[in-house]
Amino acid sequence: MIEVYLTDNNPRAKLEQILAERLKEYKILTTESGKPYIEGSPLCFSYSHSGDRGLLAVSPCGIGADLELYRGKIRHSVIKRFPEREQAEIFDERGFLLHWTAREAYVKLYGLEIAKMWRRVEFFGGKIFLDGQVMPVKIRHYVFWCGVGAVCTEEKL
Repeated sequence: MIEVYLTDNNPRAKLEQILAERLKEYKILTTESGKPYIEGSPLCFSYSHSGDRGLLAVSPCGIGADLELYRGKIRHSVIKRFPEREQAEIFDERGFLLHWTAREAYVKLYGLEIAKMWRRVEFFGGKIFLDGQVMPVKIRHYVFWCGVGAVCTEEKL
């Protein structure tokens, strides 16, 4: 079961509250690439923040999450760098954020860096592609009044 929370700009505080309720002891560590994890815990998590909001996703297995707030503009300079078939699905700011957050959530699932994966990852037709191959992951979007969030998990969930 995946739990998703829209928070104020400190999703880590909500994470700490959830962990305190469920685990006697916990320690949040980070991998070499900076992905946080809980040592020895059955819970996995990912969080993101944008402006004054945060998104926290908690799951029993690997998870990546991203949140982007509406800013009232379409990012044409970024969109034109997307592959053509992906560009064809983007008509407005919401569409751009659906694509952007899906890419980011996938990259965060594996603790990678978006700058290094930018040209390799694509979101098209509701699926994530890496180097042109469909990946066995699920993307779930959350459209809020303030922006768009995405959560990525491995297909088995």
